[in-house]
Amino acid sequence: MDDQIIISINREHGSLGHEVAVRLADSLGYDLYDRDILTQLAEDSNMSPDALHAFKKYDEKRRRPFVSRSVNGYTNSLEDIITEKVHDYERKLAESGKNFVLVGRCGNEVLIDEPGLISVYIYADEDKKVKHIMKSRNKDEKEARREIKSVDKHRRDYYEHYTGKEWKDFRNYDLVLNSSKLGLDGTVEIIKNFVALKKYHMNGEFPDQD
Repeated sequence: MDDQIIISINREHGSLGHEVAVRLADSLGYDLYDRDILTQLAEDSNMSPDALHAFKKYDEKRRRPFVSRSVNGYTNSLEDIITEKVHDYERKLAESGKNFVLVGRCGNEVLIDEPGLISVYIYADEDKKVKHIMKSRNKDEKEARREIKSVDKHRRDYYEHYTGKEWKDFRNYDLVLNSSKLGLDGTVEIIKNFVALKKYHMNGEFPDQD
């Protein structure tokens, strides 16, 4: 579809990236694919509950080099197998022509050739991320800082392994937003305004917005 919009969001842990995606999808009336993408993939492919449970353990993680190997193009890495299935599902969603918001999972690279793609990177000031994790996950400051460091490392390793690009290289994104400065509502509004501009350049007219 000529007017299809796909919003790919990469985010630092604690930056409100998930909250932005939820509110953005709701405001625009788009489908959201985030933590439950494997559940939706499983429903479409009649995957068993046991297989889904195993898949979730390895979702958005890169392969472990010392316990996996590839031979003649085939791999025994569950991380690679799951990633391939998720990325194929992303392409299937794009082919459907629907508008949607996709969080993480290399969406900005997997769907880079889609004309309606808008890639977004959301970050935040360190103190704001720490306070958000402390409040939302009932952690003390030390635990919150450790969690942020760990989660972001996994996201960076996953992205860089499967794309060959740097996760924090802002040249990989159309929009780079600091949610600490803009707030949740402001971050959502900036992205919505960008969607309107994108549609204008695609079709010569602005879409109706609330």
